[in-house]
Amino acid sequence: AQRADELGQLAEAFNHLAAQLGAAEEARAQWVADTSHELRTPIFNIQGYVLTLLDGVKDQKVRKDYLKKASRNVERMIRLVQDMDVLARLESNQLVLQKEAYSLTEQIEDALEQMSDRIAQQELTVVRDFDPESDCAVYADPERMDQVVLNLISNAIKYSRDESGGFVRVAIEDSGDKTYNVIIEDNGLGISKEDLGRVFERFYRGDRSRTRTKKIGGTGLGLAIVKHIVEAHGHAIKVTSTQGVGTAFSFTISKAQPLAVS
Repeated sequence: AQRADELGQLAEAFNHLAAQLGAAEEARAQWVADTSHELRTPIFNIQGYVLTLLDGVKDQKVRKDYLKKASRNVERMIRLVQDMDVLARLESNQLVLQKEAYSLTEQIEDALEQMSDRIAQQELTVVRDFDPESDCAVYADPERMDQVVLNLISNAIKYSRDESGGFVRVAIEDSGDKTYNVIIEDNGLGISKEDLGRVFERFYRGDRSRTRTKKIGGTGLGLAIVKHIVEAHGHAIKVTSTQGVGTAFSFTISKAQPLAVS
């Protein structure tokens, strides 16, 4: 009876291992399929522009226009490959965080400055729910957290309200002794319930009609990277949204702890 139990446990272990391997293979196959799909469009675009130029376009203005379009598609491919590399290392826990103490307030202000042209172009109001004079010292990888803040602010701008009254709100809340809670919110189109649970999946864009043609497109990996970076720091990111009202992303970040007095 004991041997039968041991064989049963061994069979169960093998079944569990096989299921894990099957899931890993399925995930790998999906990753390859998703990546191929995303690369296909810029590659075909570049091919089309190059073939047209090789056919002998004599108009210099048309030639310059085609070269610019080909260059933009090359840049898109470079961004995609870079994002894929970062995400692959994050998912395999190979990306080493370089943590240090720095000012969260300064980081957010720098991100808003980088986005200032887009904010002005869309005539958005920036609502700062934090004290600009306060450093809000945190302990994290500043380069990776730059990606988080920039991506979330960029998303808030992208899906903001078309008509007047659109805003991007950034808040820093003191969560207690060890963390701050950062909220980045818009009052735009919102996300449907069907899409809300999948916004952090790689290459998942949901209802493409939500993206206006005048906006700058991304690689489809931004929110997946954001989620992995926040979780790699030992924290969580959440999203709440109501269609026609707006969307808010929130994440926690560790405070820089003061040195103990000996």
